[in-house]
Amino acid sequence: LQLNSSDQGVVNVPWTDTNTTYSAGDFKLDDLDSPDDNTDLDFSTSAHGLVPKGTNTGNFLKDDGTWAAAGGRRNMIINGDMRVAQYAANNTAINTYGPCDRWRSYGGPLGLTISQQSSSDYESGYCLRFHRTASNSQTNNTGFTQGIETLNSRGLAGKTVTLSFKAKCGANFSPTSSILYSRVNGGEGTDENPVGMTNTNGDSQANTLTTSVQTFSFSYAVPSDKTQVSVLFDCTPTGTAGADDWFEVGDVQLEIGSTATDFEHRSYGEELALCQRYYEKSYNHG
Repeated sequence: LQLNSSDQGVVNVPWTDTNTTYSAGDFKLDDLDSPDDNTDLDFSTSAHGLVPKGTNTGNFLKDDGTWAAAGGRRNMIINGDMRVAQYAANNTAINTYGPCDRWRSYGGPLGLTISQQSSSDYESGYCLRFHRTASNSQTNNTGFTQGIETLNSRGLAGKTVTLSFKAKCGANFSPTSSILYSRVNGGEGTDENPVGMTNTNGDSQANTLTTSVQTFSFSYAVPSDKTQVSVLFDCTPTGTAGADDWFEVGDVQLEIGSTATDFEHRSYGEELALCQRYYEKSYNHG
């Protein structure tokens, strides 16, 4: 270690790249042929076997040399893995909850059945399916949603959030171009209807589904005056429904930041406890 003319510590080492042997002296890593002085060493650069520096403090380097998201409670969605289903097995009504906790239908009218499905296509092994009734000819926009209560939504105001999820459709999925809309809305007020919030605005993405599961994501900058946030999935069917006019969604995550990270896994007991905050059941006495 020596001091240079600027009184800065310098380590003199010999270095060889594919073209040039460097003698002991002062040089920057970027003085090597690639990357040059105009290229930062970032996540996309691993020249010369260097570990790139991070520009996203939410990531950390695993022992296998790959990047992973930091732990913690990132997912604002409750029961995004669709494992908890305390309601009846099937929901055939509009503007009601179930079968998966925290998810409710909206829109219509439309003949439909919403059900929990088991599937290895999703990390949790479950998803929520929206199935239009065969031979139904109603074509009203319909879907399901989850509202995030005000106490939890306030921390999202003024921040960019990213919604990510997996989805696929049946062979007879009828919306034009097989489009499923995913939406993130912000509203004002306190714990209002997630599809009827005061001064609602938001953003959406048109997702083209296939019969194979795909992963989708998009980001939304939540205005600073919003006190409620909701996530919605909906479609507008066409014509008369066939036997497999359905879509399903799983591994739903809403997190702060402009990049989707791996789906956050919580234990079943923890997810159940989060759902039970909103669930009640009455019994007959006498």
